[in-house]
Amino acid sequence: ACTIDSCDPATGLCAHALKDCGDTDPCTVDVCNPSNGVCGHPPKNCNDNDLCTVDTCDPATGACVNTATVCNDGDLCTLDICNTFTGGCVYQTLQNCVATPECTVNADCNDSNPCTNDVCNPSNSSCAHVAIPGCNPNAICATDADCNDNNACTVDACNTFNKACVHVALPGCN
Repeated sequence: ACTIDSCDPATGLCAHALKDCGDTDPCTVDVCNPSNGVCGHPPKNCNDNDLCTVDTCDPATGACVNTATVCNDGDLCTLDICNTFTGGCVYQTLQNCVATPECTVNADCNDSNPCTNDVCNPSNSSCAHVAIPGCNPNAICATDADCNDNNACTVDACNTFNKACVHVALPGCN
């Protein structure tokens, strides 16, 4: 059913040419049903078995294209990832993050709080304001001596960058 059969009267030889089922679409598989000779054109299978890709066929070339799923909730303070088991997006909150659009350097993230380290994440233009343990925003200092809290169980230091005192507890000290 998938051949065009003919016989050459001069030689008596039979010929069995394959039926042409080509549809010129590079994104289909051209097949002939041997039981009835009907041509079929099922789509090319471009599934890469990765739930975090969108699988398509390029109609110009017939090549499979497996484009990564874009997970973006528009919140600069979340880590946006694709769950490889479900194909769904997961948005994990970044602790101590305060979104500042378009930061490119740490200075863009200054929150005027002397008790935070202000950091720009250039990969997503978001700021993180990480608390400095033991920092006292009310204590202005120029040297470490300005920060003495009279507690033998802390190390007292002046953060000369932001002029704030930092009191770090000594482990095991009572």
